[in-house]
This record gives sequence, C-alpha cells and structure tokens, in this order.
Amino acid sequence: MIRALLTSLLLIGVNLADAGDGKPSYLEQRVRTAEQSLAKEVPNKAAWLANKDRYRRELKEMLGLEPEPPRGDLKPVITGTVPGDGFVVEKLHFQSLPGLYVTANYYRPTQQAGKLPTILYVSGHGPTYAPDDTSCGNKASYQHHGIWFARHGYTCLILDTVQWGEILGEH
Repeated sequence: MIRALLTSLLLIGVNLADAGDGKPSYLEQRVRTAEQSLAKEVPNKAAWLANKDRYRRELKEMLGLEPEPPRGDLKPVITGTVPGDGFVVEKLHFQSLPGLYVTANYYRPTQQAGKLPTILYVSGHGPTYAPDDTSCGNKASYQHHGIWFARHGYTCLILDTVQWGEILGEH
C-alpha cells in the first residue's frame, strides 16, 4: 500500500529525493516511518489477508461509510468529448445526491485494450475562469495530471469540488 502511494506521488511529480545534502526529504522520512510501522503491524502478506476484512471495516468507518449509505441513481451524462494527443477527455456530470450535480472530466488513453487502472482525482482549490468570467471548474487547474495519466496507460476521473465547480456552490 505504501509503495502504491509512493508510485502515485511520483507519477504526479512529487519529489521524494533528498535536497542534495544527502539527507532524506521530509516526505521521504514520513514514508519510511509509515513503512516501518506497517512492517511491524503487517509482517507478511498472509497476515494482511487474514485481517483484510477488519481493515476494510475500519476504513469504511473512518470515511463515514459504515453503515454503507443507500446507493442512488447517479444519472451520469456525457456532455462532450475532446480528443487530444494520445488521450481523450469525456466531459460529464452526475448527481451525487438527487439534484446535487457534480461536474467531472474522464481522461483515458486514445487506444485501450482491456481494463486499465483508474485514478479518482479530487481537485483542490484551484478555480479557473474563462475570459468572460465563466467558471471552468477547479478541475481545469489539474488537467495536466489527467493527461499525463491517460498518456501512461491509466484512466483518471477528475472531479470538481462543490464550491469551485463549473456549477458554483457559492454560499
């Protein structure tokens, strides 16, 4: 799990290398600490597999998904497709709750054979506006990540946050 996190961080360009002084970076130190802690708790794959149901329950509880809420109809709509160099972007929206629309962009490789790993990318606070002050959503600030993932064999769904999306959640 830690290795997967590191790989993800490297894919989006987080520098884990030392600053040239031979000392590990802060992030690298934290990863080493987490790995050591994990190695003590989960010494081997068999031990992890024996406890995976408990780990999943704990994760669901931490995410507020225990008990699991009822699933609703997302009513997804693809509103357009934008071809790129080695990738395609599908513009879409869905309803996370009835009447609460979430805008998103789905990046995928132009050529795809079979299943691909998928990244759910939740944007930070980076609102982008067109010259006429129309909101492009905050996902526009992160599109270079979706493009990179698609060009390297992943699919990536970049979500707008409610407050800074194409549909502004001003309050």
